[in-house]
Amino acid sequence: MLTFVCGGVRSGKSSFAEQLIEEHSDQSQCHYIATSTITDSEMQNRIVRHKNDRVQSQINWQTWEQPKQLDLLTRHFSKDDVLLIDCLTVWLSNELFTSNIWKCEEKVATTVNKMLDVLKTLSERCKHVIIVSNDIFHSGFPDDFGSKVYVRSLGHLHQAIVRMSNLSYEVEFGSARLMKDAH
Repeated sequence: MLTFVCGGVRSGKSSFAEQLIEEHSDQSQCHYIATSTITDSEMQNRIVRHKNDRVQSQINWQTWEQPKQLDLLTRHFSKDDVLLIDCLTVWLSNELFTSNIWKCEEKVATTVNKMLDVLKTLSERCKHVIIVSNDIFHSGFPDDFGSKVYVRSLGHLHQAIVRMSNLSYEVEFGSARLMKDAH
C-alpha cells in the first residue's frame, strides 16, 4: 500500500503522516527514512524537533538517515513493515544537486524513474509506505535553469506517485483532505 501526503511548508504534513503510521502499524515494525541533512541551524532545529516527536510517540521507530540512493535500503524491509519517507522534495534535491545530474536532461529522467522504481519496490515489499512531500507549486515558476529542472521533476514525481498511490492527502493548516482513495 502506498500513501502520498503533500502540503506546504509547516502545514502539519509530517505530523499527519506519523499519525497515519500509528493507525496502520498493528504491531508492525515502523521505519522512518529521513532524507534531510543538516545544512544550517534552522534545519538542525527541525531535525531535532522531528526526532523528539518520534521519541514521544507510541511507536518504536527504526530510523534510517538516507539523503539519497534509497534503493540501497530496500533489502532491509519486509511485508510486515510500515515505512515513512520524509521527504520527497529533499530526496529529489539530494539526488539532483549533490552531483551535476540536474545539468543533463537524460540523467534527470533516469533519476526520476529510479526514484519511482524505488517507491514501487518498497510499496510491493512493505505492508504500507507513506511518502511526504512539499507543495511548492503556488509560488510561481523559477527563472534559473536548475530550479526549473527541479520543479518540473517534482511535478512529474507528484503526478506519478498519486497515480501509483492507494491514498493521497493534501495537508493545509494542520488539516488533511483526502484527495484520492483507490480502495
